[in-house]
Amino acid sequence: MYTDRFKPPGCLVAAVLFIFFFLPPDVVASGGEDCVAPLARGDVQEVCDALAMSREAELGREAALRERRLAERLSVGLYRTLERDRQCYRLAGTQVRTYVEKEQAVLVDRFKSSGDTSDTSHVQVLSCQVRRDQGESGRFVDVSVQLFWTSAEPDRLGVTAERRRLGVGEFTGVQARLQCGPCPVQHKRLVFRAGPGGTISPAESTTDGQGIARTVFTLRREQIVTVSAQHRSRKAKIVIEPRWRPWKVRVHATYRGNAEEYQGSADFRTEFSGVLLGKIISQARALLSSGDLSGYPLKFFQVHAPMDTTGILQGWEKHLSGKRWEKKVFNQETTASLLIGLIFHDGRPDRENLYLLLPIKPILLYTGPAGPYFFFFYQGNCSPDKTVVTDAVIPLNRPLPDQSFSLESVVLSSGESCGEWRTSYTFVPQQDRGR
Repeated sequence: MYTDRFKPPGCLVAAVLFIFFFLPPDVVASGGEDCVAPLARGDVQEVCDALAMSREAELGREAALRERRLAERLSVGLYRTLERDRQCYRLAGTQVRTYVEKEQAVLVDRFKSSGDTSDTSHVQVLSCQVRRDQGESGRFVDVSVQLFWTSAEPDRLGVTAERRRLGVGEFTGVQARLQCGPCPVQHKRLVFRAGPGGTISPAESTTDGQGIARTVFTLRREQIVTVSAQHRSRKAKIVIEPRWRPWKVRVHATYRGNAEEYQGSADFRTEFSGVLLGKIISQARALLSSGDLSGYPLKFFQVHAPMDTTGILQGWEKHLSGKRWEKKVFNQETTASLLIGLIFHDGRPDRENLYLLLPIKPILLYTGPAGPYFFFFYQGNCSPDKTVVTDAVIPLNRPLPDQSFSLESVVLSSGESCGEWRTSYTFVPQQDRGR
């Protein structure tokens, strides 16, 4: 005869019914397709059926195999929500009991406990019993799985935006999804924040049935802005970039030189298009914040990719040869580069401004007995001793103007040196917005 030792007593049956009433096997909300219970009654019943049908010689191996498969699905640390209160729970521990007997003999008696099973506040019990009556080959199977859940904070928070690039004044929807494992967490208040350069409204929102809270972000200035969502200690963020406005930069550079044995005059005009000035400023701010430039050995650090163009360099210069002045007139195309970057003093960058420079490629005037002779715009035959200097700078702590603006650099040399160099930069916003 079968023993009654492992038949569930009436109190256990009542306990199981009580737990199932409050913690049904499909314990999660129906918000997401992946939000399913790690184990259901049908899964446990499958174990009972397999053990009831297995050959007696293979029962031990079959029981161990089924136990391993259950353990793979019941890893301690799983997160789920419970339908009854929509709160988040973490699987703290499990207990699995497998028992198989036949008349007057116990075939399998296994018990395994994993994790922390001390908290019995939220226990889920899944069990099955199968009796197979076939004479001497009959058997009784009893499998019980207990899941010990503990209250937990949602472990996942993600933020997305409908659009990641905006023009100034444009807005986009932002949503944050709060999850407990794969399950959405409903009716939780999330706080949204936007960094300098943008605004968020509303600043607080409650998650819906999908675990999603929504708000709207508006870009106020042409700069990268971080938007964040927070639920208690958990925080997530997303970066919104502007559609950088391209600028056209018209450049006019002049040189006037006057020394004892040298006179010169030069004029250079050119134009650069598609200069993403706001992006360059943003990159400079990021570099300064990172600290990566500490100890930079040179005096100038170019922030952006090279920007080259061509223009006409025209003018003249005179050299005193004996008692006669020899004059050479030139009007040639040459290459110039627009450099926007940071100036360093003893390895420390100027954190207030970006500086503009305009290197101009020398032109060949003639080739004589002594070899080729070049005209250097910034030197001429005088070394520019920077005794009086006005730099062309773009402030890093102020937003860019909406309209055209101009900057000028001036270098005056004195003493034995000679010359005056003036370079004007006129920035004109282009209509099409870029990358």
